[in-house]
Amino acid sequence: MDFLFYQNSIYFLIFLLVSAGLLLFPLLRQQGKGNTGLSVKDAVNLVNRENAVFVDLRPADSYRSGSIPSARNLPAADFEQKAGTLPRNKPLILVCDNGRESAKMAGVLRGKNTENVYTLAGGMGAWKADGMPVKQHA
Repeated sequence: MDFLFYQNSIYFLIFLLVSAGLLLFPLLRQQGKGNTGLSVKDAVNLVNRENAVFVDLRPADSYRSGSIPSARNLPAADFEQKAGTLPRNKPLILVCDNGRESAKMAGVLRGKNTENVYTLAGGMGAWKADGMPVKQHA
């Protein structure tokens, strides 16, 4: 018992507890959000296996300048009003520029009891960085 109250041991125990907390915090935070960000490879596999639908949340101008070839454009500004038009029998993969906006919109869908909602980790930036095809719209 004296070991626990020895001054250096207390500092060590406090350091140990703080370190453990800092290491676990990001993991617990992701689980709490239901983080389902997919890598580009996993997203393509989901489309091939389960006919998942890419939903591009970027503004129409950004979508027209280059998008995932099979993506459907539903700008984030109109998302809540038009979310009911999305298929409910297929997995949805939400895409934005960098992954932040899609995470917010995935939360909106989950709040409406929509399951099988994913985000593309890194958004269009990750898609392009992996050398995947991009379709230009007229």
